[in-house]
Amino acid sequence: MFAFSPFFPENTQTNLFLHRFLGYDTGIGGAVSALPSFRRDFGISPSNAPSTISNIVSILFGGAWFGALIFALLSHYIGRRKGLMVATVIFTVGAITQTACKGNLGQMYAGRFITGLGIGAVAEISPTFTAECSSPKWRGRAVAMVEMNLVAGGLLSYWITYATSLHIPPSSSSQWRIPIAIQLIFGGIAFFCTLPMNESPRWLISKGKDSAGLASLAYLRCTNLDDPALLNEFAEIKAQVKEEIEVAKGVTFRELMLPYNRKRLFISTFLGLWGIWTAHTALVVYAPTIFQQIGFSQATTSLLASGVFATLKFVVTIIAIALTVDRFGRVVSMCVGLISTGTIFFSLAAIQATHPPRAEGNISAASKAMMALIYLHVIIYSFTMGPMPWIYSSEIFPLRLREIGQMAFSVGTCESLRFRFHLLNSYRS
Repeated sequence: MFAFSPFFPENTQTNLFLHRFLGYDTGIGGAVSALPSFRRDFGISPSNAPSTISNIVSILFGGAWFGALIFALLSHYIGRRKGLMVATVIFTVGAITQTACKGNLGQMYAGRFITGLGIGAVAEISPTFTAECSSPKWRGRAVAMVEMNLVAGGLLSYWITYATSLHIPPSSSSQWRIPIAIQLIFGGIAFFCTLPMNESPRWLISKGKDSAGLASLAYLRCTNLDDPALLNEFAEIKAQVKEEIEVAKGVTFRELMLPYNRKRLFISTFLGLWGIWTAHTALVVYAPTIFQQIGFSQATTSLLASGVFATLKFVVTIIAIALTVDRFGRVVSMCVGLISTGTIFFSLAAIQATHPPRAEGNISAASKAMMALIYLHVIIYSFTMGPMPWIYSSEIFPLRLREIGQMAFSVGTCESLRFRFHLLNSYRS
């Protein structure tokens, strides 16, 4: 299924594919909740729609928080590959639970939570696995491509839901069940792709399995065991692992609170929070509802606008990764992104307050202006706060604290997702 490449080996490509289904599931909850068939089958009325839809969306991130926390520890002991295999099984069980729903909101909530466990595990393990399997020259770009594949998954979720809204009548449950069931395809492909994967060479070496680590590295680089370049890279990895083990002896989470590490911990943890508090994730998962609220009242129209939003994000993310991710400073890029997105949302609120959308009739100029601002936001975000936090957080910790520092970033991100959507749930209800 995947091309053998020393630049982006099949391990890396599989990890990126895993983020594609992660992005799909993040977007699908908000997408199908806009369908009339879904609202009819689950008894969602205008009065309870805000709280019910918020529950359907937010409970995924509650599961993701637990999944990230559990697998941050588990993958250290059982390995990256086995951790991802377990994660895909959990994800598939959750997808089956959702697909089999017959109007039971409790079952849908349970399925979303179980799926969230698998998503949190993938979000925790996959970026590390990707970095450990990529060649040094391409490592930064491979990690940045995690964001691109998240976007690609969200892109699919909206366009598939838009297609079912056009070609399947609202009287049929298949209109919402098909987009949900496609998660099973992602989960099945992902599981079978993890079976032939090699374990991370760095993880194997860290566990004293040097021979297996060398063989895995040779496989990933598509070369022979006696290749001088391969042996040099192996020696470098082994020396780095040895140094990390030596400097990390006795390391504890308490050490992160020492004065010279506290700043790094704060930055790493709150980068995840700041990325979420740009409200970009809310736009992604609630896009159809948000476009309805700014004047695109028809479900089909709002899904079309959401599909354009996801497509624009995907294209701009590719451009950012290819051309700009390594050209500008990390801090400057993130500051520009935060200030710009804040200004955009202030403008959105001002237009919404002074020129509320029309209840009926043609789409107003104010609604079109708000749509343009949302699209401008996604362009700026994709160049700045989309890829930069992932890269920056992996660069600021010393070797001794790098692993638990990355854990702080991942858990902080999932915690911010959970908190953000519980906050939205309370506000919207």
